[in-house]
Amino acid sequence: MEIGKKIKEIRESKGWSQGLLAERAGLSQQHISLIENRKIKAEWGTLEKVLSALGCEIVFKEMNFKAACERRALQWRNFSAFEESLRDGLSPAQALAQAGALAQLFHSRQEGVSLLADSGTALERSLEALVVFLDAERLPYMVIGGIANLVWGLPRATLDIDVTIWVDPGQEQDLAERLAERYSCLVSSPAQFVLETRVLPLRVLDFRVDVIFGGLPYEQRAIGRAQSVELAGVSVKVCSPEDLIIHKIISERVKDLDDVKGIVRVAGKRLDRGYLDPLIKAMAEDLGRPQILEFYLGLFS
Repeated sequence: MEIGKKIKEIRESKGWSQGLLAERAGLSQQHISLIENRKIKAEWGTLEKVLSALGCEIVFKEMNFKAACERRALQWRNFSAFEESLRDGLSPAQALAQAGALAQLFHSRQEGVSLLADSGTALERSLEALVVFLDAERLPYMVIGGIANLVWGLPRATLDIDVTIWVDPGQEQDLAERLAERYSCLVSSPAQFVLETRVLPLRVLDFRVDVIFGGLPYEQRAIGRAQSVELAGVSVKVCSPEDLIIHKIISERVKDLDDVKGIVRVAGKRLDRGYLDPLIKAMAEDLGRPQILEFYLGLFS
């Protein structure tokens, strides 16, 4: 649930009018209306006043609200990550905890230390458990999604683990069954599900993991180009920034295009334009979407 809707829900459960909440928070009724209807994004101090008036300030005091928000807002100051977590069904306290975790990871990268440096975190344990299995099986793989975006771009609220693997044709169903035996499988017929979708959703310890069974030449090439990154003392193969851009830039979702902007912003001149430019040009032509190339080139102008 979005923060504005949550505020409205709490206010109405108390039988309060917008005017009464505004009076108790020291704001105007119009300001409350704009927040509830998502016409504006409230500043941290404004949000704290509203939540305090509603009697919810203890949640944010316990979570060290201001400090967590300041750490999370290293690059930008808004509610995007917080609201995304709320839309995913997390409570405000859980959303804040997730945003704080992202901020800590991002701060670690900015400081030049190992990502996921907080030993013993749920994400660390889950990622390590999966990578140990993949390495033991000698399965080529690359981590994509939110973790790859954290490594090469700007952090997002989503922290699910997404991994693309490459197996010999005909071996997919056997591997799906072995993965389902080792971890908690989120579908009833893993082999059949992989046959139909080429994806196997798992829960590895505390985190959801989507294992994507690669089948395209591009995926095989991208796995071969994956770079080893140390995450919490574990060497993990992460999709290269160039291939992460290729993976996301064909999407029409604002979230994915914002990720591309973040990768270019962070990686900048370190990107291999000799590899990227012809591939993106070819994709734009093959898909009949010249706006892909226009968007891409505009990021470097």
